[in-house]
Amino acid sequence: MVSLDDIELLISLVLFSAYLEGEKPLSAMIVSKVESGKSKLLERFSDTPGTVWVTDATAWGIAKHYGPDLKTGRIKHLLFPEFSIPIGRKFETVQMLDNFLCGLIEEGIGEIVSFRYKARARAPYGCGVIICISNQDFKDKEKHWFRIGLMSRLLPISYDYSDTTRSQIMDYIKERAYQKETKITLNLPSSSVKVDLPRRIADRLEGITQMMITGTELYGFRWQRHLQRLAMASALMRGDDTVRDIDFDLVWNLREYLNKDCTKQI
Repeated sequence: MVSLDDIELLISLVLFSAYLEGEKPLSAMIVSKVESGKSKLLERFSDTPGTVWVTDATAWGIAKHYGPDLKTGRIKHLLFPEFSIPIGRKFETVQMLDNFLCGLIEEGIGEIVSFRYKARARAPYGCGVIICISNQDFKDKEKHWFRIGLMSRLLPISYDYSDTTRSQIMDYIKERAYQKETKITLNLPSSSVKVDLPRRIADRLEGITQMMITGTELYGFRWQRHLQRLAMASALMRGDDTVRDIDFDLVWNLREYLNKDCTKQI
């Protein structure tokens, strides 16, 4: 794939975040135009341990079929390559999925009762999600997702292609270089790892949080936590148990992707 190294890195960090002791896994929503390669890139992570590739789903279906593995922590992230499919169902079903994901990502899922399904967990369970969606489908749902708190629970990632990159991609296709694409393998820990975050670095990350909340009605509390987990995941991926300046620098260099507006060209 051409020029998506930074998006690949962000996805890797999100997946590593599931192994941070005492932290919830990061969740992300990747927004770009149709044909921008986001789903194809996510597919290269589909063999990552602890992930499930979800083409279509309902809240009821996730709870019923994945509930046992979610409760044990075996499933750490649900990967949605084309979120337009599950949100293309009838309004009530989509609304239930939206609310279910809010709980799954943050508070956890406890008792579920519907007219055809009932389940109770001994302790609330959850996991992270990575969602790919076109910018047009995102715009259709944006206000609703902000209103119910789904967007603040997700790390927004977006991008667009420059004319130069579009030309490179066309050459890539003509040469059929996509035949050489391979799965991405991450060297994930076997169990959770405690990673320390110095207060001074958390303070520096707040500057990025303030950039991210510009134009929204959010306080930025959740996005601050997301950025801290991103920096902690960077340390973990380096094999370190402490966040250092190099990890802040990495997040800072990726900051232009951390919005919903596709303003960063690559």
